[in-house]
Amino acid sequence: MAQAGADSSTTASTGNVLTVAIPQSLNIKDNIFLVNKSPYLILQAMVALPQPDGTFEPLGTTTLLAAGERAQIASYARNGLKRLRGKTIAVKVKGAKVIAGQKRSGVVTPMDDVGAATTETSPDLINNIDPNDITYDYDVRLYEAHHDLYIEVYYKGKGGSVMDF
Repeated sequence: MAQAGADSSTTASTGNVLTVAIPQSLNIKDNIFLVNKSPYLILQAMVALPQPDGTFEPLGTTTLLAAGERAQIASYARNGLKRLRGKTIAVKVKGAKVIAGQKRSGVVTPMDDVGAATTETSPDLINNIDPNDITYDYDVRLYEAHHDLYIEVYYKGKGGSVMDF
C-alpha cells in the first residue's frame, strides 16, 4: 500500500548538496526512482549516503532527465532498500534552464505506465547550453509507492518558490 509523501526538510550544504532524512515509517524495500518535477532539464543527479568520514557512498545517478520524466536509479534484491529507513541521504541536482524534448514516446499498459517513457534530447541543445542557464536551485520530496522510494525534484527558483521560473 502506498504511503503519503513525507515532506522531509532539506538543507542546502556546501557544493549544492541537499540532505534529507528518509522517514523510518516509509515501507521501502526495492527500488529508488528520481522524478523530475521541475520545468527544466536535469543534466545530472546523484543520490548518495553520507559517511562519517565526510565521503559519500553512491546510491544512484541519472543524466538528461526531461521535465516530467522519472528514472530508476537503484534496485535492491531481497528488500535491501530497508536499510536506508531513518538514514539521511544526500542529493545533488545539476539542471539547465532549457526546455528539452519535442518528441515523446512511452509504454503504457492497462495496469499502469511501465516507466519506459523517453524524451529525445538534441545533442545541439546539450552542447550549446549557456553557462548562465545552469542551476542547482532544487529541493526534494520523498515518498513511497509499491515499496519503492521516490525522490521528487522541484526547481525552487532564486526566490525559493516552485512558481519562480
